[in-house]
Amino acid sequence: MDKTVNAFGRKLFQLCYDTGLIVANGRLGNDQNGNFTFCTKKGNSVNDYLLLSPSNYNQISDFKVLQFNEFSDHAPIFFELDFSNNHPTFKPPM
Repeated sequence: MDKTVNAFGRKLFQLCYDTGLIVANGRLGNDQNGNFTFCTKKGNSVNDYLLLSPSNYNQISDFKVLQFNEFSDHAPIFFELDFSNNHPTFKPPM
């Protein structure tokens, strides 16, 4: 889990606050721990995000950060959408 927030992270959180978007990383599916999405010799961080509107939150049936590979210093993120109508409306925590 990345606990460091830099200026870009603060801008992202402000954007989410201003627009009502929700960060899926660390909250959904198999990414409850908020796995790193970027890895270099200098360190690891979360640089890649899935942003959702509250109306789509419950349509994400899975979200995970996949394994790093030799072709990139970014790990792919994966999510599945479920468009069935069986989902309760998401109410963000206060």
